[in-house]
Amino acid sequence: MRNLRSASWVVILLIILVIAPHVALAQTGGVKNFPDGFSLSGEWLTAWNSSPDPYTEFGTPITKVMTSATGEQVLYTHQARFRQTTEGIVIDPLGSMLYTPGKPANFAMNPGACREWGKTGFNICYSFLQVFASHGPMLGAPLANAEEMNGRIVQAFEYGWLEWRPENPPNQRVVFMDLGRIAFDLWEHGKGDTIDDRGIGSKFPITAFAFVERAILPAGMEQTLFVIARTSDYRPLKDVIVQVKLEYPDGRVLGFQSGYTDADGIARFTFPVDGMENGQVVQVQASLFLGTSTAQAATSFRIWH
Repeated sequence: MRNLRSASWVVILLIILVIAPHVALAQTGGVKNFPDGFSLSGEWLTAWNSSPDPYTEFGTPITKVMTSATGEQVLYTHQARFRQTTEGIVIDPLGSMLYTPGKPANFAMNPGACREWGKTGFNICYSFLQVFASHGPMLGAPLANAEEMNGRIVQAFEYGWLEWRPENPPNQRVVFMDLGRIAFDLWEHGKGDTIDDRGIGSKFPITAFAFVERAILPAGMEQTLFVIARTSDYRPLKDVIVQVKLEYPDGRVLGFQSGYTDADGIARFTFPVDGMENGQVVQVQASLFLGTSTAQAATSFRIWH
C-alpha cells in the first residue's frame, strides 16, 4: 500500500511539472518574450511554435507584426517571414522567392554520402544531408545542388538555405542563412515598425564603390566583382546588403544573389561570362541597403580575346 501511495505521488508530481509551464503561459496571456525586446502571442506565436525547433529553423523575431510594403500583415524572423492570410498565418517560401542560380560548388560527390531528391537530379551531400535529415520538413525540396555564393558553399531549398562555414566547430558548420533578414532589407527597408525602430540599421549615407578583378576579360572565363561600403568618413560598414545585376549589350539583364558586406565592408561576387563577342562591354550595377540608407555603385569590363 505504501508503495502504491508513493507511486501515486510521483505521478501527481509529474503532472504538476508538465502542466505548470503551460499554466504560466496562460497567465501571461499566451505571450512569449524574446531577448531582443520583441514578443509574440496568439496565432503568430502558434505559427512560430509550429516547428519542433523554431530557434534553429525560424530564429527569433527581428520585427514586430507589421504592415508590409504590399499591405499585408507580416512578421520577420532571422530566417523566415510569416504572413497573415484569410486562411491563417502562412510561412512564405523565402528560399524560392530569393533564389537565383549560383556557381556550382567545386567538390566531388560521393554516392555513399549523398542522397538524390526525387527525380529532380539534385543531390544533398555530406553535412548538408545530415542537417536535412533533421530539418527536411521545414526546408522543403532542394532548388539546386550545392553552389558557391559570395565565397561560401550554399544549398538552396524552398523555405531556407544552408551555408557551410568551415570556421565553426565540428557539427556546427552547416547553418541556416538569415533569409528573413535579407528579405526584410530587400522588401521593407524605410518603413515604420522596422529594424531601425530598435536601433539596428543606419540613417547615415553609405559611400559605395565597385570594381572588377579584370577590366579586360577573355570570353568564357570567370569574373570577380568587389563592392565596398564605407561611412562618410571611410570607416567600413558591415552587414550592408548588396544586390548585383549585369547588363549585357544585347539587352539581357542577369541578377545575382544578394549578399552582405563583411567586417572590412566588402562583398565579393564571382560569376562566369559566356556568349560575348570580342570588344563588347558588360555594365555592372550594385545596389546597397542598410536600414533606411541606400547607395548605388557601378563599374564595367570589356571582353577581349
